[in-house]
Formats: sequence, C-alpha cells, structure tokens
Amino acid sequence: MAAFCSQFLATNVAITNSKQIRFTKFLRLAARGTMFARSNAVPTWKAHLTYHPPMWGIQQSSYEDVEAELNILRNRHLDKQILFVGGDGLSVIRVNWLLQKHPDLYIDSSPLIIPVQGEAPHGVFHVMHAGWRLYLRFIRKCALFLDPHGANINKQVVDDPLVRDFNNSMHFMYRMTRACSEYLVHISGTPGGIDIDAPNDFIESCEQNIDLKWLVHFLFDFAFMLMEFKHAVRENRSADIDLLWREFLHLGRPNTSNKNLYCPMAIMRLFWSDAMRPELKHLYDEMRSIPMTYNPGARVGWDTPVEWLNGAITEGVQIRISEERIERFVARFALLSANEDVMRASLHPKDGNSAKMKSLDSDVALLKGFFMDRIGSTWFEATRQNDDSELGIGRGVPPWEEMHTKSHQAGNDSVPYYVAEVVRRYTSSYFVFDP
Repeated sequence: MAAFCSQFLATNVAITNSKQIRFTKFLRLAARGTMFARSNAVPTWKAHLTYHPPMWGIQQSSYEDVEAELNILRNRHLDKQILFVGGDGLSVIRVNWLLQKHPDLYIDSSPLIIPVQGEAPHGVFHVMHAGWRLYLRFIRKCALFLDPHGANINKQVVDDPLVRDFNNSMHFMYRMTRACSEYLVHISGTPGGIDIDAPNDFIESCEQNIDLKWLVHFLFDFAFMLMEFKHAVRENRSADIDLLWREFLHLGRPNTSNKNLYCPMAIMRLFWSDAMRPELKHLYDEMRSIPMTYNPGARVGWDTPVEWLNGAITEGVQIRISEERIERFVARFALLSANEDVMRASLHPKDGNSAKMKSLDSDVALLKGFFMDRIGSTWFEATRQNDDSELGIGRGVPPWEEMHTKSHQAGNDSVPYYVAEVVRRYTSSYFVFDP
C-alpha cells in the first residue's frame, strides 16, 4: 500500500522529472513552430468494431442501469475469460462499485471484468476542466483582451465549460498555450535570459513578477500537461498516460477544480494497470487507445467510437425518429469502419486541425503583444520584481498555491491517506494490500 500511494505524491521523482522534461520539450516545439504537429506514431494494428443493437430503456443515470448494461455485455461474452469494458467516467466508476459489491460474479467467475476508462475525449476534457477552473482568472483576461465586447470569443469561452463546450474551450487553450509558449521563448532569448533546458531556474526567475508567474505556471502545471495527455493517447503511450493520471490528482483535488469523481477514477486507473499480470498488462498497454486506421496519430480513446456513432445517429436520423430506424442505422454504420477512405476523411477532414491552427496566428500574435506590453518585452523587464498585476488579475489564492497546499496536507487529509482510502473502498472485497 505504501508503494502504491507513493506513486501519487507531489514529490514523486517520476512526476517532478516528467513536468520538467515536458516544460523544456514543449517550449522547444514552440520555438520550432511544431507544437501542434500531428503525431508520426504509426499503429501496428487496426481495430475492428462490431456494433450491437441499442439497449432501449437503459441509461447511465443509476447503478441499476449500469448493472443492467454490464450484465448484457457480459452475457454476450460468456465464452471469454476476461472482458475489458470501456466507458465514460460516470459509468466506469459505477462498474468499479459493482465489482466491489459482486466480486463473486464479476471477479471470481468468467469473464472477469476489467474497466477501461474513456481517456479521449472524456479524460482529456476533465484534465482541461480542472485546470480551466483553477486558471480562469488568467484565461478570462486573455479572452477579454481578444474580444472586449464579447461578440465572438467571449461567448465561446464560458466560465465553467460543459462537455458540449469542449471543442471551443480546447481551441482557446491552443491559442493561449501557443501564445504563452512563444512569448517565453522570445524573452528567454533576450539578454540575461535563462535557457529553457534549466526549467527550475527558469521558473524561479519568472516568479519574481506576479503576471509572469501566472503565465509560467499556467504552462508548467496545466497547459503542457493537457497537451501531453492528448499526445499520449494519440501515440498509445500507456505508461505516460498512467503517469499523467498520477499527476492529475494534484490538479483535480483542490476545491476550485473540484474533481471529486475523476480523482478516484485516476487512482483506480493506476490500480488496474498495476494489478495485472505481465502478459495481461502487455495486452492492455497495446490497446490502451484504439487505432482506427493505419494513419500516424490515428489512435483514439475507448470512448471515441461510440461518440462518433452517437453523432452519426443525431445527424443521420432526423425525421420520423423511431427505435426501428435507429437500430437499422446502427446495423449499417459498420460499413464506415470497413471503408478506409470514409474513415480517413472523418479522422483527417480537409478543414481540420491544420486549417484551424493556421487561423490562430492572428490571435496568438495579439496575445504575445499583450504580454509584451503588460509584462515586458525582454527578460530583464519581464522578470523584474512586481507584486501588482499589470494584466489586471485580481488578488486571491493563486492556483499554484492552492495545489501545493492541498498536495502537502498531513494526517487524514494527506495524499497517501486519500489514495489508500479510495483504493480500499473499491477493492476491499477481492484484493488485499500489504500494509
């Protein structure tokens, strides 16, 4: 138990080293103009998807619904020894509860159920949402500068985004992440600037100015973590995804971010990853994200195919909606996965990421000018001692302090106590930890 809990400590060497390496990596990508380049990781296999008929009258709003779904899935695969079951956060946490409640059915008899969390888009959204809540004051100042009258951007940049706001929120995160990164690259290249290969010294110097402190911690503690999570899913870097979930605990536990559901899920994601025997772990790692084609960067989360199916149903069944018509649509949807050209078009639309990233150029330039005007255009100006925000960010507990306080509490509020309580809560009926 001590070894398991220590993986989540804010002082864990793997977590601290990863943050420093990531900081330098993304600033170097920003300097080369390739921060948002698509991954060149080519899948070694392509998923084959079979779409079953919809389960009418069952949702995910109760444990009874999720239990009914799980039993239907299980009964379709009674010939299997082990069944990996994917789902979004709400369903996966309830599957973990059901395993704890009925280990005789779901653990000790075949097929054994292993829950797999949907990590993109749902996992990525909740990483974004946690950091968005913490850094809202900084995000809002940037949005107001770009769109002072709220005609466009400020309508899209909502204070507390929902899943339906995910795309708008992510596109604004791209603007801010690139602008902040390119600004840091610029000032670090002026006289006296500290090399980005020395992240600790770099950040310590930035912390002299409260505005630069907001900007550098926005990248170091949040934005670069979000980008790395997306990259790790695209490239199927299972070990890195696990490490990011460990780090997420410190982004999600503060009262402001308030990820009381996803923090336990991050812990349970590590439990399942650690508990598997090597042969099973290898299989799990190889299919951590799903390759939809053989194209580079074509891997997606386990929650993506059903999101595509749901979107296709919404788009394709708009008149005379009935259960029969939806069932017929689902039965025919499998043709899409068999048509490489259609699937490639859906994954890489002509007006997709590349075009959208180019459209960010003007906003990025404006934000960099904003930072240079308010924070400083040289390293000397930007790192001067300043405790009063020129960006107009109000006083109050800043996110990096809130994260530090929450992550270094003692006793029953400590990270080890919290992690141990969560993992015992969900596994006590079928798994025993050594002290």
